[in-house]
Amino acid sequence: MKKAGKIIAIVVAAILLIVLVAISAFSIFDRVKYRSFYKNADKAFAIDGLWAGAVQQGFDYSEELGLYVYSTYMKDHSASRIYIADNDGNTRFVQLKNVDGTDHTGHVGGLSFGGDYIYVTASSKNQIIMFKTSDVLDDDGTATACGVFDVCVSSAYVYVRGNTLYTGEFYIAEDYETPEEHRHTTPAGDENTAIMAVYTLGADGKPASADPDYIMSTRGQVQGMAFDSKGRLILSTSWGLNPSGIYVYDLDKVANGTVTLDGKQVAIKYVDSSCLDATIIAPPMAEELVYKDGKLLIMNESASMKYIFGKLTSGNHVWAYDYDAQVGN
Repeated sequence: MKKAGKIIAIVVAAILLIVLVAISAFSIFDRVKYRSFYKNADKAFAIDGLWAGAVQQGFDYSEELGLYVYSTYMKDHSASRIYIADNDGNTRFVQLKNVDGTDHTGHVGGLSFGGDYIYVTASSKNQIIMFKTSDVLDDDGTATACGVFDVCVSSAYVYVRGNTLYTGEFYIAEDYETPEEHRHTTPAGDENTAIMAVYTLGADGKPASADPDYIMSTRGQVQGMAFDSKGRLILSTSWGLNPSGIYVYDLDKVANGTVTLDGKQVAIKYVDSSCLDATIIAPPMAEELVYKDGKLLIMNESASMKYIFGKLTSGNHVWAYDYDAQVGN
């Protein structure tokens, strides 16, 4: 019996050693493969909810409030959440409810501050959900939607700048298709497979018109966006274990045109290689972005319980990339 116990102990120890070596190798591989990114990035703050089943998606920051917010859906399909973090890393969350008071359990994607409202994309629908900023921040643990409005894309991300709302779709062949009229061969010859719609917001926080002011033709796999201090558009793209791509576009150089969308003529801006200023390669599963104080902060979902592998690499933190120094501003 003693001999059998000794053999079992040796086997268990060997298995543990193999696991530890594998984890170390995976972590080292990540650091080597993305060494250029890590060389120019620092940990901004730890992501909360990683062990609770939260799957991180949208991300924004309010300079006025000094607060970050990030949206998550839940692996167990319980109520989706918005996490609130201050500049010192202190974090809390609220559970989201629909207009009728029922739990909102959908795949919340992007979110954005927009004055009196926080905007959240609805799962697999051409809709944006509105929450009062005061309701999200009032510390009672829940936030109830105060409105919903339709948009012309299946929203994957949303961004509000002044009184302008930007929202775009995600494309990848077979898994996430987009309508044919959303796919364009750009003047530069790029095969863009998605669009971003741009709306002016009215006094009630909803688009002033059901039709977008204009659309942008974009690459596929877009997960989030931001603008830098020069007004350049930054798009983050990711899919699975593939490297994330972050692309910087000078909108002063875009080609303009007109296309048909939902039976109507609409102005279009072609975001393509002709106006691409810079490309940043980042670790997998980059989601939405925040440009702040010359840094580009990147949310990712790799360390959630849905994917796990990010717990072994860099996914436990939001990373701040030294954007101005590397990209130029």
